[in-house]
Amino acid sequence: MNRFPRAIFAVFFILTFSLGTWTASAGETEERASESPRAVAKAPLPENVQELFQATEDGQAVIAADLQDYFRSLPLHAQKLFSKAVDEELISSPGHAARLLSVKLAPDRMELLLRNNCILCHTDADMQDEETLWHIHRKDSNGSSLVLENYINDVHFRQSLSCAGCHGGSPTDTEMSDEIYERWPDSSVRHKDRAWIPEFCGRCHSNPAFMRGFNPGLPTDQLAKYRTSRHGELLLDKGDLKAAQCVSCHGVHGIMRSNSRNSPTNKMNIPTTCGKCHANAEYMAGYKKDDGTPLPTTQLEQYRQSVHGNALFEKGDRGAPVCNDCHGNHAAMPPELSSVGEVCRTCHSGNGQLFDGSRHKQVFSQHGWPECAKCHGTHDVSKPSDEMMATAPGHLCYDCHTRYARDYPRCNATAAHFH
Repeated sequence: MNRFPRAIFAVFFILTFSLGTWTASAGETEERASESPRAVAKAPLPENVQELFQATEDGQAVIAADLQDYFRSLPLHAQKLFSKAVDEELISSPGHAARLLSVKLAPDRMELLLRNNCILCHTDADMQDEETLWHIHRKDSNGSSLVLENYINDVHFRQSLSCAGCHGGSPTDTEMSDEIYERWPDSSVRHKDRAWIPEFCGRCHSNPAFMRGFNPGLPTDQLAKYRTSRHGELLLDKGDLKAAQCVSCHGVHGIMRSNSRNSPTNKMNIPTTCGKCHANAEYMAGYKKDDGTPLPTTQLEQYRQSVHGNALFEKGDRGAPVCNDCHGNHAAMPPELSSVGEVCRTCHSGNGQLFDGSRHKQVFSQHGWPECAKCHGTHDVSKPSDEMMATAPGHLCYDCHTRYARDYPRCNATAAHFH
């Protein structure tokens, strides 16, 4: 008889306790929400920022309403950094402020930017000339490498390694230090003679202890490989200033990881990146292959028409080989004749095993022919067809057998049988 009232009391107690706990939790949640960046951002704007927002030109606000709303959405800490930069005249005018805000960076990147006096100073169009001005957007850059819209995606910037990492000085400096001028070759030299770049980039990228702090999996042998490459031999040993070096492929102020679709070293972009030089007949004039014949500039167009190019560009098959899969990356070299077959076997291993057991293997070795490439070509590899074995002039098997196997009529007879 007494259990029922006790049960009711117990339920009442649980409900009351739960309601109190929920109310307390809701209060705590509301209190935490009031401390969140978005809520804190509703605090009154710094006075110097308000003055910028009130500035007008031809009756229009210099800093548009959407940019003002973007500023208000930033965490309070970012707003304070912005206000501090205004006080120190690193953001010198409403127009300068509007240009910086127009990129609408994520809060963490905006804070990185606002901590970097180099960027703040060099984005001020009233203080910099065309050579040193950082343009905000690509469309306004006139081909300059100083584009903030690119740099905010730079792998170095995203790791907090900004201007000072390469140029020297400190991002908190308000004046150019002597180190900045001493670290680089004179401007009249450095833009013409690029031989200093590999060693300069190698100061960090060849240092395992340093690189371990950012990406332990990134190789640190790029410079050693580059020295052995055809590009490195031309630049470092022969003083050929046209030879490719780090920035030729990776860029300067907008360097991205290779897995970024916009990176010049992304697999989908490698053929075009290499083709900037190797498909330019004027630029490549005078270069020769090992046998002394002129180096062709048709490789990119041939590749586009090949089975490999079709697989990559038309079918989006990222397993298709591109330039560096056969030639190498930092150690890029033409494959030796004896290694062509091994290069192809990295993908076509089954075909390589069949070839090893054939009569062709013996003959190819005797003549020193480059296995796969002898029949299939190099950059212009096409899909094999029955016509390759046709017994008439102008067809692969017939032409080769007629020239090199005249004493072995069974060779052409075999091709004819399979055809």
